[in-house]
Amino acid sequence: MEIRMYNVGFGDCFLIFDDTESLLIDFGSDTPSKYLHTVKNNIISHNVGKDLSVLLTHFHNDHINGFWETNVAKLKAIKKIYLPDIFEMNRHIGREKINFLQLHILHDIFSSITLNKRPFTITLFSLLRSLTSLRTNIHFIKRGSVFSHFSKQYQVLWPSFDDLYVHKRVEKGVIKTLIDIGFLKDNMDDFSDTVNLGVIDEFIKALLNGYDQLSEGFVTDETIARIEGLLENVTDTFDDYLRDLSSGHIADITAKAVAMKLQANRISVVFQDQAVKNASSLLMTGDIPGPDLRKIIQNKLSPCGFNMSKIFRVIKAPHHATDSHFTNLLPYCEYILASNGIPQSRHRKWGEISYLYGSFYGSHKHCTMICTNIRCELHVLRAKGINECMGCPNSNKNWTDLTL
Repeated sequence: MEIRMYNVGFGDCFLIFDDTESLLIDFGSDTPSKYLHTVKNNIISHNVGKDLSVLLTHFHNDHINGFWETNVAKLKAIKKIYLPDIFEMNRHIGREKINFLQLHILHDIFSSITLNKRPFTITLFSLLRSLTSLRTNIHFIKRGSVFSHFSKQYQVLWPSFDDLYVHKRVEKGVIKTLIDIGFLKDNMDDFSDTVNLGVIDEFIKALLNGYDQLSEGFVTDETIARIEGLLENVTDTFDDYLRDLSSGHIADITAKAVAMKLQANRISVVFQDQAVKNASSLLMTGDIPGPDLRKIIQNKLSPCGFNMSKIFRVIKAPHHATDSHFTNLLPYCEYILASNGIPQSRHRKWGEISYLYGSFYGSHKHCTMICTNIRCELHVLRAKGINECMGCPNSNKNWTDLTL
């Protein structure tokens, strides 16, 4: 069994495969789509005669937009699809006024405002629409879920919706912004359990119905038409509120969009293969932030069947190996995979491999980093005196393979 890390620029795309089946983990890019079409062609050609399943760690563009930009789902049959439990994302657990699904939709709306997109680009709807023609098995996964491929069992370690809630500071900031632009009234009851988002909540209800139908095997044209109509209502409603925004409001909305994106990373699926003799082949971390990953590693959560392995062959670096999601508690491993691509100025610090990973080379862990950012050795790691980053040894092929 092997794992292939594709170079999709700033984004994630991994393929676990053997002679008979493959599991595609994410397929998206936040940099030019030329990467996506090259990768799509390889995914299709590499999986002729194989069963292909898909696992999406979370719902950000740089992890899922390959599905609607390349139509890969229409060109290659998909046996199973694993998604973060979208219904649990919509659950309030007594500590939230805004839940993760509401926050996700608001993030897409706020991002569309700052990028001057009309109509609003809602990633969860774009994904649903790209999967509507499939007749496949949809599995909604969370901590404790188990799935099998390659004669192995894989344990989902995160998200744990019993231990996960929207950060209060972010929640209060988003509510204040919605009040400032007039979408919410200023006389809200501070003690209410939830916030009524009106047209957004109506859109979410229809969206969940669409995903429920998808899990049953087929989404009707009527359902898609209803969701599109409600999305148009959302667009028209926010157009009214946003027509004459001040530069200060735009700056505030931009800052809130960044904060909401970081919150949405917190529902990233983290999984490992079942440990044998206290060793595992693979730990996949999506974009999970360091504090949440530390909870998993330190076993501070409710039991979910397996213990965290202490030794791995391969670990996927959280959030493209950036500073913001690093934790020094990462277990022992042979290789760390950093899907980062060549950074662009708009990515700021998000587009840089963190020098903190350099400590793994000079320490007792002795991990070797393999990345898709061909400049990271020169610009980051070598500047810190680290000379063992392999870069992407097969960069001319746009991917790197490792045996698990």
